[in-house]
Amino acid sequence: MYVKDVMHREVTTTPLGTPVQEAFEIMRDGGFRHLPVLDEFGKVAGILSDRDLRSVGAIYKDDATGTEEFLVTEDSTVDKIMAAKPFSVSPEDSVSFAIDIIREKRIGCLIVSKGGELLGVLSYMDLLSAFKKLLDKPAQASAA
Repeated sequence: MYVKDVMHREVTTTPLGTPVQEAFEIMRDGGFRHLPVLDEFGKVAGILSDRDLRSVGAIYKDDATGTEEFLVTEDSTVDKIMAAKPFSVSPEDSVSFAIDIIREKRIGCLIVSKGGELLGVLSYMDLLSAFKKLLDKPAQASAA
């Protein structure tokens, strides 16, 4: 199985210089925990995670609305708190190789790129979903 078989292709990005509050809202509204950050040439400059956000603020749930909110304790932009030069894989790399990187580096998401072009992301949740599909296949075959 290859990265291209399980990666997430539709990726929301944000440019360098984006205020942290705005990045939080993009991630909250999109329902994801990692946000690739692009430079002025459209190349990946880094990746922002929900952990990075917590380093400059607090995420809490508004009891009145039920939505997550972000209390900025340090006015900052994404380029100041993101992980610069994030780990990446190629779509042709094996899933096993990607898992090794995620485990060894203790990260939640890899950039998927080819020739410097962002093609997608691969998160541990994508890997768990792929694993669940594999586990469900024998059960489906025996039920038939």
